[in-house]
Amino acid sequence: MRESRLSVAIACSLLVACVGPTDLNQVTPPLSMSVVSGDGQQGPPGSELPDPLVVRVEDSRGRPVSGQIVNFRVVSGGGSVFAGAAISNRSGLVQERWTLGFGGLQRVEARAIDPATGEPLTFAVFTATLSDSTPPLVFNLNAFPNPAQPTDSVIITAVVSDTFTGGSNIAGAEVQVDSGPFLAMSAGDGAFDQQNEFVVRSLFGLALGGHSVCVRGRDAAGNISFPDCTFLLVTNGGGGGDSTPPITSNVNASPNPAHPTDSVVITALVSDSLTGQSTIAGAEVLLDSVLLVAMLPQDGSFDQQIEGVTRTFGGLALGSHLVCVRGRDSAGNVGAFSCTFFTVTNGGGGGDTLGPVTLNVTATPDSASSTDSTLIRAEVRDTFTGGSNIAGAEMRVDSGGFVPMFPTDGAFDQQNERVNRLVVGLAAGSHTVCVRGSDTAGNIGNETCIGFSVAAVIRESPQRARRQR
Repeated sequence: MRESRLSVAIACSLLVACVGPTDLNQVTPPLSMSVVSGDGQQGPPGSELPDPLVVRVEDSRGRPVSGQIVNFRVVSGGGSVFAGAAISNRSGLVQERWTLGFGGLQRVEARAIDPATGEPLTFAVFTATLSDSTPPLVFNLNAFPNPAQPTDSVIITAVVSDTFTGGSNIAGAEVQVDSGPFLAMSAGDGAFDQQNEFVVRSLFGLALGGHSVCVRGRDAAGNISFPDCTFLLVTNGGGGGDSTPPITSNVNASPNPAHPTDSVVITALVSDSLTGQSTIAGAEVLLDSVLLVAMLPQDGSFDQQIEGVTRTFGGLALGSHLVCVRGRDSAGNVGAFSCTFFTVTNGGGGGDTLGPVTLNVTATPDSASSTDSTLIRAEVRDTFTGGSNIAGAEMRVDSGGFVPMFPTDGAFDQQNERVNRLVVGLAAGSHTVCVRGSDTAGNIGNETCIGFSVAAVIRESPQRARRQR
């Protein structure tokens, strides 16, 4: 009996030696490393990924290696890792946290030095995808000189920004003249590596006449913006007199939206300083393609090359209205219409009637256990939907009721707010969380929803726990 027990003990010892962890003094080189989890995640630019990067270090016999230093390095896309290096545990596992950059291919390499040969080794590679799906904005588009002569080089400039539409770096911009091909533009500072870029391109040999110039931008997540356009005139500039009409810009309706009882003031700027240099002789406003009436000079008389003009309308019907303004110079040239829309509504008169937008909703960690707390985060923005401050946000899980969320900076006092709330005690399985925001004008935005999961807790049997002890 004693012999039998001894044999069993020896056999168990041999078995443990075969499969148990190995320290660096006992490894059989070469070492290898494999990705356990954390590869292929998605996240907004500049955010920490919900799941850690996990690798396993093994020797040539497939045994976990403990005590191996592993370095994690961001090799493309910007961003950062939390610690930079870690030591493998008894299971051969090493973990790191990764915060994404703002553009390009997101890539992290796990590296180590072979303790036997001293050779540098790249053991494992992680990649991630930016989850920005909103294109950048193009504004401040300009053509100079305008008007130009056929021999001039015309410089096209614009600003492309993704700061409020995803947060990715700008990757490029293009300009199109009339219906021609889009041509690449250059970054004003020499490189596309920021969320806001000043872009430029020179155009040569343009034909006489009017031209439409449009610019569009592309962010590092691959989103392409809608073009922003302006008008460019190429003229010989001679002929003994001014034959070029004035340009109308900055057409505005205030308040917008308006109430049926409001007086709506239409204003615009009419200029001939770059199109013949005659004084402005008058201006007209066209309402809904039907009513054409004269406008008044804001300073009391038409006697300058640049004039601010105005006209007030009252008793307008509910709905959207199109208003267009054109000017006339003292040489008799009548310019093209420049137009804008405004809305008459019963929803408050002169106030914000659009709900804020909710985006970048995340649940961290995803695939949490039912004993974990899950952090729900989102961004609520009213910058482009009325410009009111955010007044609050709320969330619901599955078909439950809405509960309030909290501002990350401690107060709801801005047009853009990051919000969060911890959720505990969720059942194992798949869940849906929906977030919506409200602004100080009382508008409630649409819900933005994502799915996440909660893993079941695997409890160890008492018998197995006793055997391990």
